[in-house]
Amino acid sequence: INAEYMGFYSDRKRMQSFGGFNKNVPPPKNVRLPTALEQVNDAEKFKEEGNECFKQGQYEEAGNHYNRAIIYLKSILPVSRDPDYKPILPRDETNTLDEVNLQRAYNLLAILLSNKAEIYIRNGEYIAAVEAAKTSFETAPTLKALTRKGVALQQLGKKQEAIAAFQEALKMEPGNQSVKQKLAELNA
Repeated sequence: INAEYMGFYSDRKRMQSFGGFNKNVPPPKNVRLPTALEQVNDAEKFKEEGNECFKQGQYEEAGNHYNRAIIYLKSILPVSRDPDYKPILPRDETNTLDEVNLQRAYNLLAILLSNKAEIYIRNGEYIAAVEAAKTSFETAPTLKALTRKGVALQQLGKKQEAIAAFQEALKMEPGNQSVKQKLAELNA
């Protein structure tokens, strides 16, 4: 990871003085920007570091690693997959992701957002959990995103919306016992 690059983008004061991530403001001279593929690889490393922290119950630290990875990916990917999207960091034709790595990046982003939803649930931040799970599912539909959305909605007392999320999850994986159990709890 290029330390100067990270220092530039993590320094809030400097970002504010540059007007945030303004694509019309170039990065400092003599700083090599990482390639799109390097950013995906670095995001994967941050995810793994976050997973280790999560396993140890260090949820805030895990969230910080996930956030860092999300920022890396969002700087090169449009979450909405809008074909007219222009990434924050300009890329030339030789510095783009091939289809396999592009899909890998979207899947990674979805996992990171789903992991953030789990952290929000554990911290009792259910509204944020719903939003993270929803964005995760929109990025790359997964069972985990739907079940985490359902759990957060259940905790918010939104029973019908939670049931809908779990039913949609059951369509993805009809034999999933955990989802069936959650639905049974809600219907009891």
